[in-house]
Amino acid sequence: MKSRGQKSQARDIATLEKELRQSLTDIASLFHKLGEDQQKWERSEINWKKGEPPFDDLYFYVALATVWQSFSRRLEGERRRAFVMEVYDTFREALKGRRTISDLEAVLRRHRSSRFKVGANLLELWLRIARELSSGG
Repeated sequence: MKSRGQKSQARDIATLEKELRQSLTDIASLFHKLGEDQQKWERSEINWKKGEPPFDDLYFYVALATVWQSFSRRLEGERRRAFVMEVYDTFREALKGRRTISDLEAVLRRHRSSRFKVGANLLELWLRIARELSSGG
């Protein structure tokens, strides 16, 4: 038989577990809301339209991810759109063999990427993946 102290301690633990679960649920809800807000901001920055070119192309999102990963500060407005589109266009040309990773690195340099190596490595990785997928291997 449990003593009064043990019963009280068990209730306290159960209460703490319930409060912890609720706190974690609240945090998850907040992160979800922040993610939705970030998505809305990203879409407004690039004038996103569902199902329309270039937004229906995976490689556009490769370019967008590169821009996002290669800057330590927020890049906004027309400057962001221009950078994303230049990375996207150059990446598409590289897939066709008309450009190289050096051309993609030049785009990052031209736009003064603060985390240049991260962007260059990401583009090189995606270029290899895309070529592998397109060769059927």
